[in-house]
Amino acid sequence: MMEVQDLGEGRFSLRQTFDRPRIYLDHWALRHLSQTPAVQDRFIAALNSAAGTWLISAANLIEFCSVEDRRHAVDAEALLTRAFPRVQVADTMAHLWQGENWVLTDLLRRTAIARGQLNARGFFQDTIDHREDLLPRFSDLKAHVARATQRVTADPAMQVAAKKFRPSRGMTLRTALENELMRNFYLDRRRGEFNEHDVLDFIHASSAIPVCDFVLLDAGWCHLARTATQRLSKAGITARMAECFNSRELDQFLTRLEAAKIGVETGEAEGL
Repeated sequence: MMEVQDLGEGRFSLRQTFDRPRIYLDHWALRHLSQTPAVQDRFIAALNSAAGTWLISAANLIEFCSVEDRRHAVDAEALLTRAFPRVQVADTMAHLWQGENWVLTDLLRRTAIARGQLNARGFFQDTIDHREDLLPRFSDLKAHVARATQRVTADPAMQVAAKKFRPSRGMTLRTALENELMRNFYLDRRRGEFNEHDVLDFIHASSAIPVCDFVLLDAGWCHLARTATQRLSKAGITARMAECFNSRELDQFLTRLEAAKIGVETGEAEGL
């Protein structure tokens, strides 16, 4: 949930509360809801009825630099506008480049331009406008991460360690989940190497599942996520982890969201 605070003299701040139920959409899900009116209407109605929060990440934004048709970005901005104020933004990729939470900063700038009204205009389109600069960096980042991961997962010693992995005291839920998500890449070489397409899917899953209630992922990563969360539960992890859904389970996802109970949990404010 976002709240605009007027500081006077044309200055504003944004306060975010991470109200439950919390929802996360990966790239295909965001595109699908943006472009399918009936599904979008149902999603917005359920989000408002449950008083929940849609988490939007830097990974969601950066994927639009690969989108060539501007209409897709316009549609995504229209969805975001309908979802306001039941939105939270976060830079889930900051650990890759030690950057600031520029996503919130960007949204605050747009809000100030609109004189204190939450404003999504250009939020996704700007990524397309700067694709000549962003796309090479994005591609290099994915290639670098994929190559490094391929080297590690091919190491016999690391494969043995992956097979023996168990979550330990003091380990964060995200770290434990990341290890479990990568388990198949170490142990089941038939599924293929971790590739550039997997990089953002991994970020979507590993950042959203520990903090959200419902997450929409593509089919392959939805299966990996379910396997990972089940193993963590069997290992004694009692922390809440998101239910994951794939493209064939949109109706189940919406039904679960429609039935969700309102539950507010206030996170750290990220005002500027």
